[in-house]
Amino acid sequence: MECVRIITENNAGPSIARNKGLARSRGQYVIFLDADDFYENTLIEKLYALAERDSLDIAVCKFDIYNNRKGRFDDNIRSDHGEIFEEGKIVSKSDYPDVILSCTTGYVWNKMFRRKFILDNNILFDEIPIHNDAYFVHKASSLTDNFHYINDKLYFYEINDNGITRKKKREV
Repeated sequence: MECVRIITENNAGPSIARNKGLARSRGQYVIFLDADDFYENTLIEKLYALAERDSLDIAVCKFDIYNNRKGRFDDNIRSDHGEIFEEGKIVSKSDYPDVILSCTTGYVWNKMFRRKFILDNNILFDEIPIHNDAYFVHKASSLTDNFHYINDKLYFYEINDNGITRKKKREV
């Protein structure tokens, strides 16, 4: 059984790479990890177990932010209305129609998505240089009837002054 596929492409940006990876994916779930971040070695196992147990379209874990320039963890970004995720509670767009887009962050890297749900709803990344994951996450969140958080911090986003997000912000 094929577990990992390596696809070599010319660098055209993260959104194009993610869309091509999604189009070539074959598994039941997809996850989009950033190369400059780090995560617990149980990340995929725990998100998969959560998604399977509760038949989720989106499984989400908590994260921390590591500032490599300062050599320490910074305060985490909080989402508005994050309190709707109680232990064991599956969240639906119909339960919280007014706050569904603000109850989770627009980051894709701390989430696992059911591949069929993504493909059936034609959810793709905007082909823009930065923040292309926000549209993807918010569209998926607005269409799903079931997503849920695991309370474990499994992903560690690294603030990197040489990363594409920081470079593009300096150019603006």
